Amino acid sequence: MRILITGASGFIGGRAAAALLSSGHEIVPCGRDQKRLQRLYPFAQAVACDFAKDTAGDWSGRLAGADAVINAAGIFSSGGTNSFDAVHVKGPRALFEACASAGIPKLIQISALGAGEGARTPFHLTKREADDCCMKLAAEHNLGGWTVIRPSLVVGQGGQSAALFAAFAALPWPPRLGDGTWVVQPIHVADLAHAVRLLIERDGSVPPVLDLVGPAPMTTDDLTQALRRWLGLPPARAFPLPERALRASIPLARALSFDALSEDSLTMLAHGNTAPIAPLAQALHWTPREIGAALACEPATEAALWHARLFFLRPALRIGLALIWIATAIVSAFVFPLEKSMAMVSGLGVSGWQAAALVYAGAAVDGVLGFALLLNIRSATIGLLQLVTVAIFTILACLTVPQAWIDPLGPLTKNIAVVLATLVMIAMEAKR
Repeated sequence: MRILITGASGFIGGRAAAALLSSGHEIVPCGRDQKRLQRLYPFAQAVACDFAKDTAGDWSGRLAGADAVINAAGIFSSGGTNSFDAVHVKGPRALFEACASAGIPKLIQISALGAGEGARTPFHLTKREADDCCMKLAAEHNLGGWTVIRPSLVVGQGGQSAALFAAFAALPWPPRLGDGTWVVQPIHVADLAHAVRLLIERDGSVPPVLDLVGPAPMTTDDLTQALRRWLGLPPARAFPLPERALRASIPLARALSFDALSEDSLTMLAHGNTAPIAPLAQALHWTPREIGAALACEPATEAALWHARLFFLRPALRIGLALIWIATAIVSAFVFPLEKSMAMVSGLGVSGWQAAALVYAGAAVDGVLGFALLLNIRSATIGLLQLVTVAIFTILACLTVPQAWIDPLGPLTKNIAVVLATLVMIAMEAKR
């Protein structure tokens, strides 16, 4: 079958694409970054789309020859063109309308558990709006092969929620979220992808809505400990992290780009994220694996442990480097005696106002680069600029104050550590 997949570069879409490819299907990866998709799937013809702008007419040509469509596009946080309304409602509606007009016999809308009648968060409410549109069009056009699947918490390498829980698990004392009674019913991403393949390959009609959950509910403590075992770490005592403290940390989490920790995700956890397993087992004649068994089938690598341990250190490293640059700018411009600074740059053959201008220019460069890094503006690029700046300043210092190399406080030798830390930061912040 020829299957168009939106969100094919994402966590769920990518695993669904892999499962379908392994079964011999042809995929058409579709997303906003066509070049990246083409790199990920060099054997396929990637297609560009933009959920924020595309209409049903824009989709008609893209659907030519397609036997099925999977919508795996979704976001955890809303902002700019990546708003919940654009990605979860407007874009899918245009896609579904085009699929209905083209008579696409099979379509899977990947939604989320909690997007049903009890939906209460912007994430779930917008997912539900798209789900309702999908089911309405399927009924109007008698398309029995269309279905909405609503996964619970999806666990696996590459997922934002799984990464956050793995980071919790890797801490010396894993946090107990809320009062310790929050319940989830996680499904491994490989099992979710398998379910998608079963639905695509199934003859005849499919259930209009299907909850995809693991075989049994478990507390968030149980999930954290399961991930800790997967990482190869020994059991550890949990420390309590009340819901009030979690919600108070959301602004900081948003500033640090921890999208998995949000009002929506905490509301979901506090109200439970479970569903009966029987409808899924009856519909597909198959049951997902218990999460511990599923994790054991994809053993954690050393890279997975590194990722978990560096999860919270990544923004800390960026912010720490930013503060060093900002502090250097402040000290150079306002604290350290200007006369001494001018004396140090006099070795370059400048004096008077030229020397003062050079001192203040250097402080300005430090400040601009520091604040850009603090605000997370193209951090990898800023890091490269900082490396160039350190190299220039070091060369100038060698010309003007070479004795600084043997200063016991190491004003120049510390640049070695700063350069290495910056290289690590660039490696972690650079986008694919």
